[in-house]
Amino acid sequence: MIDDLMYRHLLPADAVRIAGEQLGTEVEPTRSAATTEWCRRAVAEYVAPAVDPVAAGAEGFCPQDEPHRARV
Repeated sequence: MIDDLMYRHLLPADAVRIAGEQLGTEVEPTRSAATTEWCRRAVAEYVAPAVDPVAAGAEGFCPQDEPHRARV
């Protein structure tokens, strides 16, 4: 299963549910709400990546980080 995840980006059908439960039990009790929300957004972005992360406003993607984009 880890090979599917790492090399073929194939997630188990219940991956989002599992991640949500783990975040709820392992992260929320010990981290800030902002950290938990960031983790939830990261899971969502991994499961369904935006076609254009800059346009989608995905954290960590800035136009200056993408040298292949033409500067206007």
